[in-house]
Amino acid sequence: MGTYGPKPGATGESECEPCPAGMFCSSPGLSQPTGPCLQGYYCTRGAVSRAPIKHRVDAASFLLTGNDICPPGHYCPNGTGYPVPCLPGSFSASLGLKSQRECQPCPAGLYCSQSGMSDPSQMEPCNEGYVCLEGNSAPCPHDGIHGYRCPKGFYCPEGTGLEIPCEPGMFSPMLGASACLPCPAGTACRHAATVEPVSCPRGHHCPPQTAIPLPCPAGTMNRLEGAVSSSACKLCPVGRFCRGNANWEPDGLCSAGYYCEGGATDAVPRSTPEYPRSGPCPSGHYCPEGTLVPVACPVGTLNNATGFFCASVGLSSPTGPCAAGFYCPANFSSFSPTAFVCPKVLWFLVPVLMALSLLRM
Repeated sequence: MGTYGPKPGATGESECEPCPAGMFCSSPGLSQPTGPCLQGYYCTRGAVSRAPIKHRVDAASFLLTGNDICPPGHYCPNGTGYPVPCLPGSFSASLGLKSQRECQPCPAGLYCSQSGMSDPSQMEPCNEGYVCLEGNSAPCPHDGIHGYRCPKGFYCPEGTGLEIPCEPGMFSPMLGASACLPCPAGTACRHAATVEPVSCPRGHHCPPQTAIPLPCPAGTMNRLEGAVSSSACKLCPVGRFCRGNANWEPDGLCSAGYYCEGGATDAVPRSTPEYPRSGPCPSGHYCPEGTLVPVACPVGTLNNATGFFCASVGLSSPTGPCAAGFYCPANFSSFSPTAFVCPKVLWFLVPVLMALSLLRM
């Protein structure tokens, strides 16, 4: 078995020929091989079975000789004389593969540069800055089928099978990045996979690696873009108020009856530990709309009443009554108790006025 005699008239066994590669000869006295070896097996020479196992295999040799089941890293179609290695970009760790389709693609993130690979330890990681898809055979693929350069907004460390988006606060402006860059101070990277940072908006400030711009607090404002720290948030101007966060201009004038010396958070401000210089207009003063500092009532002014005088500024009540023989009219700036001398003619009229009042009774 394992031989055949294709020529007539043979005179000895030496004239019998070994069964050729890819074929098997299962019985004696054959003039031609019995048939092709089965797929999943290989028959290099002298095979006696269509599915041989370790027949005439030299275990000491690295060459695939003899007749056996198809080894790992190879496939054997029907009638195979020598195992066919899996192509670069693929591998197989299994025995008995029948076709190239059964070779597995090299895993994503790795590359299989040699043919006939059977062990994952033979694979190498893809170079940083590149994406290696399944079935890749090169460390820096760029055909778009087996891999490509890392796109903008992403980073690809060594052994990348799928690009990784830059986190908010980071960005990547170029192809082939192996790491993302922190967003510079004065800019913001709001979203994942940012390619270019945006300028920090007005009313905010952005330290390095900012994802969400930080708003200036109530009572402050920032008119400029690109602020790098909270020092850019300035107190709301005197006489005005900045309600809520993220102001880049005042909301309006402080209400009449109140004064705002800076940092006001509302049109009707209140003094706080943070902003003690604002509040209701104090007694003896008046505060029109948008007042910076309370204005003292002038000398000689008072509420609508007669017979009193006001000797100094900023009074919340009159200094005292006018002196006898003098009068202080209402709505007049009386700053002395002897503002106006009572006319003498009025003294002679007193008896007449008294008599008239009696007649009316």
